[in-house]
Amino acid sequence: MSIGISILFALVGGVYVMYETKGFWGLESNPNANTMNNSLNAVSEITNISFIMIPIILILLFVIFYTTRLGF
Repeated sequence: MSIGISILFALVGGVYVMYETKGFWGLESNPNANTMNNSLNAVSEITNISFIMIPIILILLFVIFYTTRLGF
């Protein structure tokens, strides 16, 4: 279980870092990158994306440590 949560943590963290460093720019021909970029742009118009992503990443990190400690 903690392996799956670790993979989710890496994916969410990676997408957040790539968005903040503009790693998706210039990838409009890739439909997956284009969809993620448009979705994150829409969310960031409503609120600052850091207020959403950083708590999610911290919660995932806590869950990883908790499930690892329990042996899951």
